[in-house]
Parts: sequence; C-alpha cells; structure tokens
Amino acid sequence: QVGGHAVATLGASVSKEQIRLLKQYFSSIIVVADNDDAGKAMRDKLKLAFGSQMIAARLPEELKDISDMSDGQIEKFIHQFDDELHYILQL
Repeated sequence: QVGGHAVATLGASVSKEQIRLLKQYFSSIIVVADNDDAGKAMRDKLKLAFGSQMIAARLPEELKDISDMSDGQIEKFIHQFDDELHYILQL
C-alpha cells in the first residue's frame, strides 16, 4: 500500500507451513500484529520461530490493527524501524 514488501497471515493463527515459507523467503521479519489476544499469541509464536531475526512492531494502543492507519501514518510507523532493520541485516 505504501511501497514496502509485506505478507499477511490471513488471520492470527500461523501454521507450521506459513512459518516454513516465511523462513524460506525471509531471513528477518517485522511483525505488526493486531492489538488483541490473538495478535499477541501470533507475535509470540513467530518470536519463538525467528528469535532475534524478528522485530515486533507495536501499534499505538488506540488502534486495533494496521488497517486503522492512514498511508502517512503507516509510512511514519515503518520509518521508526530503520535502525533496527540495519542492525538485523548486518547479523
């Protein structure tokens, strides 16, 4: 939507096959989970699978999910993680 590469899990439940595919195509990921219990569970499951190769990007508490943000808000949100991305890419 704002020019970045993204994939969606199509729900908060992440299967072993989805994790396998993510690992096959990406060496590191940024997870933007919904602000609910299911989103937290998904984030925790992906953290177990990716360890330090995952950044958990937290939405502002007043938002349920990233679709509640405007394009400008999303771009600003993404830029907050530039330093962390550079660190991960150097590992």
